[in-house]
Amino acid sequence: MKFREDPFWLQVPLEARRVVKIFKAITNYYVIDESTMEMMQSGQQRVISQLFDALFNKAYDVEAAVATKGTSRRRLSARLQEYLAIAASVGNLDFPHAVARAVVDFICSLADKQAGLLHQRLIGNSGPRLSPYCLNV
Repeated sequence: MKFREDPFWLQVPLEARRVVKIFKAITNYYVIDESTMEMMQSGQQRVISQLFDALFNKAYDVEAAVATKGTSRRRLSARLQEYLAIAASVGNLDFPHAVARAVVDFICSLADKQAGLLHQRLIGNSGPRLSPYCLNV
């Protein structure tokens, strides 16, 4: 491998690029384009979309109530509250975009199992009770 002066530039040998191309083709054929995987990914996309919608609406309503009535953020998990505070500190985001950014960051921080359990609770399916610490770790 050869490096230039630019610290973000890396020259990858042709043979290595060919090997990577082969591995990508194998992954696409056996994993990405496989029918059961496509169905699972479609379901996961729906879960994430529903999580975002539900959490955005809840966080937006809570934050609006905090701003207008001085109510508590207690109805939101501590971790989501932290992400809201971080997003609010970014000066170039308006209120809806700050809430959306915080919700996206929160969802991205969840493990698959946490996201699944939270989704079950948000859509009303009976699932195990979520510990208040489950979403704050």
